[in-house]
Amino acid sequence: MRLSASARSHPTERPRPRSRRSSLTRSAVTLVGAAALTLGVATPSYAGTSIGAAGPAGPAGPAGAAGVRTDGDLAGIPGLRMSPQAFGGPDYLARYRPGAEAVAARQQGARPLPPPSPDGVVTGTVEVTDLKQAVNALRVASRQHAAAVRHVARAAAVKKAAERRVAELRRAEAAAAKKAAAAKKAAAAKKAQVARKAPKKTTAKASETRWEPRGLTRGAPGIDVASHQGNVDWPYYRDQGFKFAYVKATEGTTYKNPFFDQQFNGSAKVGMLHGTYHFGRPDQSSGAEQARFFVANGGDWKPDGKTLPGELDIEFGEAVGVSTCYDLSPGQIVTFVRDFSNEYKRLTGRLPVIYTNGSWWQQCVGNSTAFGRNPLWIASYNPEPGPMPGGWQKGHTFWQYTETPIDKNYFNGSLADLKTFANQRWPR
Repeated sequence: MRLSASARSHPTERPRPRSRRSSLTRSAVTLVGAAALTLGVATPSYAGTSIGAAGPAGPAGPAGAAGVRTDGDLAGIPGLRMSPQAFGGPDYLARYRPGAEAVAARQQGARPLPPPSPDGVVTGTVEVTDLKQAVNALRVASRQHAAAVRHVARAAAVKKAAERRVAELRRAEAAAAKKAAAAKKAAAAKKAQVARKAPKKTTAKASETRWEPRGLTRGAPGIDVASHQGNVDWPYYRDQGFKFAYVKATEGTTYKNPFFDQQFNGSAKVGMLHGTYHFGRPDQSSGAEQARFFVANGGDWKPDGKTLPGELDIEFGEAVGVSTCYDLSPGQIVTFVRDFSNEYKRLTGRLPVIYTNGSWWQQCVGNSTAFGRNPLWIASYNPEPGPMPGGWQKGHTFWQYTETPIDKNYFNGSLADLKTFANQRWPR
């Protein structure tokens, strides 16, 4: 066995050779001494030293304190190095000797206490790692919370600004409404003042100045004639109960009815209301040019209570030997009719009556609604006039219900209504 440095006389001194007998002797002595110490027969010197250092001299007295060895009784044996936990060592004997617990308590009291650990925290390696992770997580959560607080603060500021803007807009809107109400009130007051100063106007009865379709499909009866009827027996038709007549005057810009005078003047002589019509040729010239030709050759109107407003006959082109729609588009025909109507009104003060067929108007004029103010003369050889074309949803003014043996018609109203219609300037 290797010896400790305290068993040598000098660090550089070479160990002396020992015999086998001396080694056995030392081992035996060691065992005997350990047994004596365990049974309390002998007292180790370090025990006396510890007691002497801690308080009054023990059973050995002053003499024991003078000859103390710090390595224990067994350490005095040459060549023996004892560890505190070995058999017979200080820690071993402290567990079994009487009074060992008191000595251990005094020794424990002399040692410095370790610093206390935080409550609930264990200083093991795994626990410390978990604690660090928890701390880091807490820091991240704190930063996130701070960011959320800032975001909420910004949102609150934006909301507050929006509320201020809404309040400003409402105030401005209220001010504008108040201003508009004041202006409206002032305008009403000014209008009332003007009305008080203006002279009162007397208005005629509606029946004297205005007539509209009344839904009376079979009202005052009448006929219409052209050159192929020749000289007409007007007393005959008067006696048959016909109250009015329309006579063809012109066509295009060149044709004039050769029987116009006999037909127009003859109907007036027997007491019938009479009017004239023009057969439109949109394939030959403009509507305005044809309206001027018509007025100049018998199509004029005057408010004498006997003369009916002029009529524009616009229908199938086959009647004059051309194609159905005169090889024109609906827009071109609309332009023709509008120009004729406007020019006739300019020359006479009346809108002309428009004679047409519902199917042709839809096919060739695109069912235009541009002429709803013009009186409508619809050709419909049916028990009833049928659906109205274009913009004439209020109804027709004249209805041609047959052409056998002559063109026969009904005015949509009574004879008194017909006289009103003949004399009125409405619609303007």
